[in-house]
Amino acid sequence: MTRFGGALLTAAGLAAVAIAALVRPTDAQAAAAQDWSPFVLVAGLLLVGLVADGDGLFAAAGERVARLARSGIVLFIAAAAMIVIVTA
Repeated sequence: MTRFGGALLTAAGLAAVAIAALVRPTDAQAAAAQDWSPFVLVAGLLLVGLVADGDGLFAAAGERVARLARSGIVLFIAAAAMIVIVTA
């Protein structure tokens, strides 16, 4: 997605939130209160991922896994293990 597309999608989302808050403020507030904790968790995980990617952690780990894995199944298992470790 281009930067313009991302900005357009963000603007559309913000507009939808504003409209929902204006049309039914109590329902919008209840929905925001219910979804706030998971949203903050996911946003935090995404920020950690962005920082790790910016530091080259994922590229270095991927290169190491690719270098050590001699077969496709070993590569798959190593990549899955890396995903589990990063997610945890």
